[in-house]
Amino acid sequence: MTHIFRRRKWTIDELPKKIRRYGDCDDPRINGKKIRVNITRKDKKGLSALIHESLHACFWDLEELAVDCAAEDIALFLWRLGWRKIKED
Repeated sequence: MTHIFRRRKWTIDELPKKIRRYGDCDDPRINGKKIRVNITRKDKKGLSALIHESLHACFWDLEELAVDCAAEDIALFLWRLGWRKIKED
């Protein structure tokens, strides 16, 4: 799967299960950049991780604390509005 963030194409890969992080994001200036996340998670922490790595792709220059706080706030907001991951048909 690929996705474009701020006019740059990223490959989205599944984070290996043995890795204990929720995700990571390559530097947007490199060729073949990837975002690795646990795509199968359906909980609020999984949503937060997806937002977190997406924010890194969009705003690489932000400090980790800013990205972390924003991702947590956005995830909580969406969760409170009823966002849940469901299987697509």
